Amino acid sequence: AVAVEHRGNVRVQVHLPAIVTVATHESQRRPDRLIPGVGNRAIPACMDDRLSHVRLDLRATLRRQPHSVEDHAGICHISKGGGGSNLDSRARFGSEQCFASTEQRIHVSTVEDCSMDTEALQTSMVEACESLVRMESPSSDVHACHRIAESMVDMAAQWLETPARLISSGGRAMVRWGPDQPRVLLLGHLDTVWQLGTLDHMPWRIEGDRMLGPGVFDMKAGIVIALAAIQSLREERDDVGLLLTTDEEIGSPDSREAIAHACANAEAALVFEPSADGAFKTRRKGTSWYRVTFRGRAAHAGLEPEAGINALLEAALFATDAATWGNPRQGTTVTPTLLQAGTTANTVPDEAQLTLDVRAWNRDEQERVDEVVRAWRLWHGEATYDVAGGIDRQALEQESSAALFALAQECARAEGLPEPTEAAVGGASDGNLTAAAGVPTLDGMGAAGGGAHATHEWAAISELVPRAQLTAAVIRRLVG
Repeated sequence: AVAVEHRGNVRVQVHLPAIVTVATHESQRRPDRLIPGVGNRAIPACMDDRLSHVRLDLRATLRRQPHSVEDHAGICHISKGGGGSNLDSRARFGSEQCFASTEQRIHVSTVEDCSMDTEALQTSMVEACESLVRMESPSSDVHACHRIAESMVDMAAQWLETPARLISSGGRAMVRWGPDQPRVLLLGHLDTVWQLGTLDHMPWRIEGDRMLGPGVFDMKAGIVIALAAIQSLREERDDVGLLLTTDEEIGSPDSREAIAHACANAEAALVFEPSADGAFKTRRKGTSWYRVTFRGRAAHAGLEPEAGINALLEAALFATDAATWGNPRQGTTVTPTLLQAGTTANTVPDEAQLTLDVRAWNRDEQERVDEVVRAWRLWHGEATYDVAGGIDRQALEQESSAALFALAQECARAEGLPEPTEAAVGGASDGNLTAAAGVPTLDGMGAAGGGAHATHEWAAISELVPRAQLTAAVIRRLVG
């Protein structure tokens, strides 16, 4: 096979029967966008300030003669006439046209030999990930979260051409793009568990196929995947909305109202939390949090300890019993996690506070534990206690995600992408909130990688574009 000849600044490379590639110099193109091709396929077109590539799938088109195909956006027109392999192709970018004459030589390869050019898009996605990781955004620092939200508004405008909006709830900054109440809600968070200064000892870096740095996996790479997916959409954008919060890592206390409003009319919620070793998360445990305060009576521990009522002892007895309230067969865990009590070393504690973490796969188990917590009987008849908290996030049960996961598998097969797998995980996310609102929810659509909340946190570079392509395909099916 021989390469096609070049004429001026035009290079045309034709693969039959799979892909036609047209290249042209262009100074006004947007960088690195996914554009829809024939048959609603998501075809990457990587455009920089020197070279624009458009690849159009002709698999279904070059099987018969004469024939022609024009994609619905008018991006590219390709025709073939007569009998033989004469091919005329033209690509239109604004007022500029490029033609490949029938005299040019053609390189023929099989469909299996052809691959889509995603290198420039992948590069831009990595650069966007780096920008986000270098902006530290611990949940506890409202000002840092506001700064990254402001930067995110600018980044979204660059990727999506239309402006995003900076909003606030409870003093917390959030980013919105698209309709206030879309048919398909894309959901993520900008905050991380890492404190300011973490970059000093855990810097952004690339090692082979891995991006490393605080928050890259959970979940800044997922945000970039969402942006790339939206960028590939055309008229479907009217039905898609993006919400990025800044308090998810601390339980979403201020963003819940915004999430509830955003998903009120949604037919699907796609959550860009990191994957589970590449798998989508189709089940998440529900979470319950309790802060139990015990009150007794202070007394001198040496002179008359019997006159006191030891709140620490009441909390310890509660914690010991609570450890037995789980149900291993059901996967329910009840874990005492924090205990504070006492004022001085020689005083009977008159107050103690205990924090309890409860995880369960279904609402029934959460309610069972809730009843046990509130029915606890104290050891000392004059001691008292009160319970703050309760069921926080209901479980994301499989019924909420089954249809969307099946659709994702179908889309992957149609797009020639690896078929996704599914996983059940113990951690909760804002996907639990959308599922509890009755919205079909698919979680874990963000990065492939590992080490969430750990110093070796990483995200896979090679999975960025495929996961964006699959997301775009799912959205098109949902709103098409």
